[in-house]
Amino acid sequence: MRTPLTAIQGSSELMGRYNLSEEKRKQMTEMINQESKRLARMIQTFLDVERLSDGQMELKREAFEVREIVEACLARVRPLAERKNIRMVAEALEGNLEGDRELMEYAIYNLLTNAVKYSPPDTQITVACRPAPSGKDAGQLRLSVHDQGIGMDAKELRQIFQKFYRTKRAEASGEVGTGIGLSIVEQIVQHHGGKMEVTSQPGQGSCFTVVFAARSRASRPPAVSV
Repeated sequence: MRTPLTAIQGSSELMGRYNLSEEKRKQMTEMINQESKRLARMIQTFLDVERLSDGQMELKREAFEVREIVEACLARVRPLAERKNIRMVAEALEGNLEGDRELMEYAIYNLLTNAVKYSPPDTQITVACRPAPSGKDAGQLRLSVHDQGIGMDAKELRQIFQKFYRTKRAEASGEVGTGIGLSIVEQIVQHHGGKMEVTSQPGQGSCFTVVFAARSRASRPPAVSV
């Protein structure tokens, strides 16, 4: 939440302190409007996840393509990656999902922004989604976000989804964080009948994988109003 709040506060202070041109004031007004809406959506996401966990609301259900939400998230994350000269690579983005599109988009966006935050400049982040190999996992989709960042050891991996937990490397990186994002991601994935898998080595990057059941377009159910 700090990012949109900082933009709102900074723009409003500039508008009150300086005699800006009409064009500049219009630009800042639009930025404040966009960032306030983004902040409202973030708050709504947190509230929805808590209500789902408490059984106070039902999960929205609609069918959508993985490619649609991944490409939307990549478009939002690329400006952050470009500042560090991080290359974003999308490999195969196959399959359809069923569930709450906004919550799933939040989960994927969070994984991508974390990868950017904790990756050094001039590295690469790869996102891919493919059907699981035939066998016991047949029918599942595996969406992975693989970075070349600071990585984690085995002890840290066991705690990474706990609320407010941050690794020592994350704290030492200087990146601002609360340690709540991955907890929310895991809750969203679990509400969609999926699970999280993580592999990582210190200094060698991490790979976060979301595993969930695939859905075909032909089996699209009616949306549930909440």
